[in-house]
Amino acid sequence: MDLKESCPSVSIPSSDEHREKKKRFTVYKVLVSVGRNEWFVFRRYAEFDKLYNTVRDHIVAFQHLRGACRQERNRLFTLSDRDRKRENSLKLKERS
Repeated sequence: MDLKESCPSVSIPSSDEHREKKKRFTVYKVLVSVGRNEWFVFRRYAEFDKLYNTVRDHIVAFQHLRGACRQERNRLFTLSDRDRKRENSLKLKERS
């Protein structure tokens, strides 16, 4: 399967306003296509908002984790550099 064919395509061809008791809400018709397969799902705005917030929270958590890993990596390399310098200075003292 070609990479282009395996990538999903998503569009929102239409939306309808609904009333339930005294509440008004919009339902979006979402067309999902993957290769030759297509299907529709219906979602409310609140579901898109929840998805957005979940993805945003995961991205923030990932960025925090990535930053923590970067700090730890820098700390480890810094310690290794210090150890090497200390080791080199001890070798020089031994030779003298």
